[in-house]
Amino acid sequence: MKKKNKRFDNQKLIKQSFWEQDLSNSKFLNMKIQNCVFTDSNLSNSEFINSQIKNTNLTHSNLKGVNFETSKLMNVNLRDAVYNDKTKWPKNFNPKKYGAIKNKDFNPFSYKRKLSYKTIKSLSLKEINFYKKDIVKEKSLVKYNSIEKKIISELTNGKGYIVLNGYYKKKLIDKAEKIIDKKLKKHKDYKKATSSFEIDKKIKSINFFDLLNTDKIFTEMIQPKIVMNAFKKLMGENFICTYYAAQCSVAGSRGQSLHLDYPYVSYNKPGDKIPIGMGSKDFLLSCGILTYLNDSNKDNYGPIVLSGSQKFRRFPNIEDVKKYKFTKIKVPKGGMLILNTLMWHAGAPNYSEINDRHLLVAHYTPNFIKLRMNLKNDLKKNVLLNDKKNKGILKQLLS
Repeated sequence: MKKKNKRFDNQKLIKQSFWEQDLSNSKFLNMKIQNCVFTDSNLSNSEFINSQIKNTNLTHSNLKGVNFETSKLMNVNLRDAVYNDKTKWPKNFNPKKYGAIKNKDFNPFSYKRKLSYKTIKSLSLKEINFYKKDIVKEKSLVKYNSIEKKIISELTNGKGYIVLNGYYKKKLIDKAEKIIDKKLKKHKDYKKATSSFEIDKKIKSINFFDLLNTDKIFTEMIQPKIVMNAFKKLMGENFICTYYAAQCSVAGSRGQSLHLDYPYVSYNKPGDKIPIGMGSKDFLLSCGILTYLNDSNKDNYGPIVLSGSQKFRRFPNIEDVKKYKFTKIKVPKGGMLILNTLMWHAGAPNYSEINDRHLLVAHYTPNFIKLRMNLKNDLKKNVLLNDKKNKGILKQLLS
């Protein structure tokens, strides 16, 4: 719902959400704004006259040309909010102290401050201009079934991803969901992430890395056989797992900016090309599996992808976000999104007010790639022994 050019007079706004709203050129007169959320909102050229803004989240908002001069800002969160020379602040108020960034220092693709897919989409062209191995094919005796062939085809010459449903039994997925949900509710930051309405959405993302020691089902889920066989073809017989975690997006958490993970998360300059020889289309340096643990609805599913973008072999820039049509994929509970990590993608926001989102994220690479995470370091001995008895490949994945 757009609220552009709105006027607010003599009102109290308490615990109101204006997340991603367009409030440009609006007027706020004699307002009391408390415990509200303006994350990713566009407030450009708006006026706050004789108003009080307290305990409010303005992270990643557009504050260019906003007039706060006659108002009071108390305990506000301005992390990565962008302002310019035309922004007027109350006397003796230092916006940088609260995390705001002046326009000339702003780089939307930098490591420390990255904009969401939706926010980048809203930038003007004027603003955009400101920032401005040979593979030998071997005959293989391995036979692949139709699903494995489809995985290989889609990750190389196709969309760059494939969704597999129904591989895991419902009982196993329910148990995994219950375990992660229990860990989340006990986490020291969970209460903080849900206790106040206007909390910084960055705090609403919580990850768990000790999965292999948590329960044997996570040993099973790091190595789904049908995907492992396909990965052998794409990354070599002795490929490894270099990242494994449960990523939890608490209700109301912010999404990711558009990126690629090749061979793992890297923050290059927008438009940078993948070096020649750094993996061909038939020999990949990284693949990923996202396994969704709970039911999704229109508010909390994801991620956002650009089909076929693995063929571009470069990092996305802002113009790409505006030019191409991206797809938000709905993966049902227990479903796996298998992807070539060269494909441009982003985790979608969790717009739900009550439902948390849980998924398992695993990245795999050939065995000569430097480890991103050493999953073997703190592994309990019985985990590997039990997997060996079950004829698993955990030892290989962690070597």
